[in-house]
Amino acid sequence: MLVTGVADKPGAVRSFALYQNYPNPFLREAKSRLAGNPTTRIAFELLKTERLSLTIYNSRGELVINLLNQAMNAGRHEAAWNGRNRYGEAAGTGVYFYELRVGNFRERKKMILLH
Repeated sequence: MLVTGVADKPGAVRSFALYQNYPNPFLREAKSRLAGNPTTRIAFELLKTERLSLTIYNSRGELVINLLNQAMNAGRHEAAWNGRNRYGEAAGTGVYFYELRVGNFRERKKMILLH
């Protein structure tokens, strides 16, 4: 998992937001900085510095991995998922959901992993 802060200006963010992952679907053969593993990027915006969680679930609603569980500064951020579960095992082909929780804000989006 890779997290990068990409905030342009602290005042530019007007709300909490979760964006569609890219690429979607993402492929096992994808080249990346994570040793050739499948990788997708998830961008989100924070209105203010706050504790958040960014979690990935399988299509049955079971926890796959918690990518982030920490306080982060206001602004635009990005996390990457390498297609592995919390035990380091490769996740199977299928539909996954990622969820951002920040205070009372909660949003979930769908992504697809292909092998």
